[in-house]
Amino acid sequence: MKKVRDGLYIGSAEDAEMFLCGEKRGVTHILSLEKVRDIRLLKKERRRNRNHPKLSKLQQALLDSSKPKPDDEAFRNVARELLAKCKDAAVAKPVRKVFLLEDTMEEDLLACLGECLDFVEKGREDGIVLVHCGAGISRSAAVITAYLMQKENLLRDEALASLRECSPQVSPNDNFMLQLQIFENAGCVCGGKKRKMPDSGRTDAGNTAKTIYWRSCELWRVAFELKVYLNIH
Repeated sequence: MKKVRDGLYIGSAEDAEMFLCGEKRGVTHILSLEKVRDIRLLKKERRRNRNHPKLSKLQQALLDSSKPKPDDEAFRNVARELLAKCKDAAVAKPVRKVFLLEDTMEEDLLACLGECLDFVEKGREDGIVLVHCGAGISRSAAVITAYLMQKENLLRDEALASLRECSPQVSPNDNFMLQLQIFENAGCVCGGKKRKMPDSGRTDAGNTAKTIYWRSCELWRVAFELKVYLNIH
């Protein structure tokens, strides 16, 4: 789990599970960009894996050493940050929003991007947000890149470079990168709702942003449907 901005973190499914199960505190909002298992099942699994009565202490130690270790400092930081921001939220269960987004060349990120960005913004206002996918590399990186583009008026590559300064391993797949370029060309507009952009001299951020967005989305969807048709036939 890595800190991107104040109140905004990027991480993996394992990071999210620690907060969902109550093992860690500090995150108030979780945006899950993958199928998330039921919290009760997560708790049972963690209890079952915590102790293996049939294993010797040496075997248990070897098993534990083979598991990836969480970044304890990141978990301590997020708890301290929340405590400084709003003490009452430190004991609350995280608010979670789930999008079953697949890390594939066919997935439509633009269809849910507006809701994702609104959730992240609201979460940062109320507390601390963790955006995660399976490994914290592609899907979560694409959404946070879009958020930085919109929030800080950055170009796609500028936003991704800024994110990589915080989490060097991030790498949205080519499909998401294409859709982020469409998002940039539209002036960072979501769902046809025009957002006010600072005047940076970009011709694509003016009054025609809404039209450009929908035309770009339509072209992308036509290309996607053609690709699916050719693969089937």
